Amino acid sequence: MKLNKMFFAGITLALVWATNLGVAQSKTTDDCDGIITSDEVLKAEDTRYAALLHADTTALEKMIGDDLYYSHSDGKLNTKQIFIDALRKNPSRYISIVRHNATVKTFGCVAIVSGDMTITTNAGAGNEPHVSPVRFTAVWVKRHANLEFVHWQSSPLKEGVDKGAK
Repeated sequence: MKLNKMFFAGITLALVWATNLGVAQSKTTDDCDGIITSDEVLKAEDTRYAALLHADTTALEKMIGDDLYYSHSDGKLNTKQIFIDALRKNPSRYISIVRHNATVKTFGCVAIVSGDMTITTNAGAGNEPHVSPVRFTAVWVKRHANLEFVHWQSSPLKEGVDKGAK
């Protein structure tokens, strides 16, 4: 039952992303270039996590699509520029990122990654570590032979991450 809800939530978010893409008209599905594999997108996700942990904004600028729609677990929305600028202002923000129970659905040049994650940041009082268990959906698209991260949606998990769930 959990997996079905996650799958439908992921598809819904992908449709929202596609709608957002059409409204912004910055990119279109005509920009698709090839097929994304599950291995490619999981490697791209791992590279993104490493860039976040090291506050490597140069790497992030290259992998994030100009049409990024980033919805944090607290409901805040970011564009690519807002997200990059926030990381520049607080480069030690991310302490650890651990992905659990991820599934990848590929649709030609689009890939949807869904799962649970534990994110530790210095966002606590006095910059103390703050642990955030979340359920997430990430969307990647292959454009001009490169993978671009274009959508993030996360929701807090009050019960924590179930590391054994499938």
